[in-house]
Amino acid sequence: MKLVFVRHGQSENNAIWADQQSREGRVADPLITEIGTQQMVYTAQFLDSFLSGELVENTGSNQPHNDRIFLFCSLMERSIQSGEIIAQRLNLPLLGHPDIHENGGLYEHDPITDEPVGIPGMTKAEMKKKYPLLVQPQGMNPEGWWNRGYEARELRQERAARVIADLKHKYAAGENCLIFVSHGGFYNTFLRVLLEADSADAWFELYNGAVTLIEINAEGGVNLIYNNRFDFLPSGLIT
Repeated sequence: MKLVFVRHGQSENNAIWADQQSREGRVADPLITEIGTQQMVYTAQFLDSFLSGELVENTGSNQPHNDRIFLFCSLMERSIQSGEIIAQRLNLPLLGHPDIHENGGLYEHDPITDEPVGIPGMTKAEMKKKYPLLVQPQGMNPEGWWNRGYEARELRQERAARVIADLKHKYAAGENCLIFVSHGGFYNTFLRVLLEADSADAWFELYNGAVTLIEINAEGGVNLIYNNRFDFLPSGLIT
């Protein structure tokens, strides 16, 4: 099984931080910027080329075998928007994944205590209206897909372990290829758990629109092919 981990395009929050090194003006569920949209167009082109090459190599045919390619995004809007661009380029369904969201979940900072406070997020109806191409996951809370408190650090690691166990169980056997359109913080939690990295201080860079390729075999062995690949992005779009 191949896992292609893609970070969403530049978000409004990413742009705020790059401009002022502050979270002032941050929103809980930001959209992608125009730069983010352009980044994902190039990322989608790269993935199209990559998958075409993989199919020719593995099957001897350049005909699409989309039944072995699965495109997932988190339920945060910047991930959905980025995933839509990829889905349209690759002609794949966009599958909402409840567990590959950013660390912490959806939250705002209390204006008095400055503590992070969880918020509900989009409802099923709102999500269907705004993102009709998204295949919503089963069991989503109809009152808001998040609708819980701020996610503590230990819960993030448990979530990453759950995602890894699920993908190994369902997809590791055979020539499946999974694409995760996700987030930089979760990427680090995910990779540390996957690689059994002991240090919580380890940080794996992943730029907006960048790609990491991982191979996982049926026995659970992991091979990190490349990390944070962004050579397909024009220099003016690297963030």
